[in-house]
This record gives sequence, structure tokens and C-alpha cells, in this order.
Amino acid sequence: MDLDFKYPRATSEKALLDWIYLGASRTKIAGPPFDIDAGRLNKARLERLAKAMSIETPLGMYLEGKRKYDEDPEVEANDSLNA
Repeated sequence: MDLDFKYPRATSEKALLDWIYLGASRTKIAGPPFDIDAGRLNKARLERLAKAMSIETPLGMYLEGKRKYDEDPEVEANDSLNA
């Protein structure tokens, strides 16, 4: 609990996994975008939570899509404009 809030707050890893879960379900919610700073996530926590939520496969699919996105030459060129 964060003392400034009266409700439990999720970690970034849990929030991403919730978004992946909802995006993979039969809702109209789109999955998370690939342009996140994944380097700030705790990989061990992400994997542990994905296992606890039984969404290792959707997480793997998201991370593979993100890897491809990050390696896309057009994305790299666009990102270099912001540097």
C-alpha cells in the first residue's frame, strides 16, 4: 500500500500483464502498445506473475511482437528523430 492512496497499487509488471490478459480475452480492449520502455520492468517479477496468472504464452507473444517492433528499421529511424 502506498500511504498516499487508500487502495492497493499495482506494479508496472502487474499492470502490463493485466492489459495483456484483457487484450487476449474476448473483450474489445486492445492489447498494450509496443512502444513502452520495457527495460524498466523487473523481468523476474514479470515472469513470476505471468506464471501465477497462467498467461506465459500471451506474455511470450507480446514480448516477441515487441522485439520485432523494436528491431524494425522504421521504428529505429523514427526513434532517432527524438534523440
